[in-house]
Amino acid sequence: MVNPEPTQNLPATPSETLDSTPTPLRCITGALIAGVFAVGMYWITTSIHQTLADTPIPSTSLMAVRISNLVRSLVVGIGALGTITFSVTTVGLLGLSIQLLFKRPEPPASSDS
Repeated sequence: MVNPEPTQNLPATPSETLDSTPTPLRCITGALIAGVFAVGMYWITTSIHQTLADTPIPSTSLMAVRISNLVRSLVVGIGALGTITFSVTTVGLLGLSIQLLFKRPEPPASSDS
């Protein structure tokens, strides 16, 4: 059967099209982006926490109060998890950029073939 669409010579892997070697500039840029997300998540999490702490649960049922407390804890916990994740990513990328700055350059590989 004949393929009606023309075939294109697509690269086999994304690494053939992009240079994926880490550089200090890329690491610092990524750290800045992750840092902005971490600060944003922190502000959102503290705002949600304060709003939920100031709002009473409008129910007299013990089961409803327990479920409401559980949901509130989960919402604040997910926000805190996002904050911690972006913060650790920021610190890791800054550490990698420092490591790359002080790394000795490797000699180019010679091809003997």
